[in-house]
Amino acid sequence: MYTRLDFIAKDKNGIEIGGVIAGIDYWNGLDIKVLWVAETHKNKVIRSLILKHL
Repeated sequence: MYTRLDFIAKDKNGIEIGGVIAGIDYWNGLDIKVLWVAETHKNKVIRSLILKHL
């Protein structure tokens, strides 16, 4: 069994600035396959906010 937890973060203008492809696996472990952040937002806390959303 695998529960998907995909998420896309957008700025106030609706532009995609980051996202994650992840899920909860059979053993209830968090499996992060991809975590990405746009170059223009790499110095900000977007990565932490995306992970907190999971």
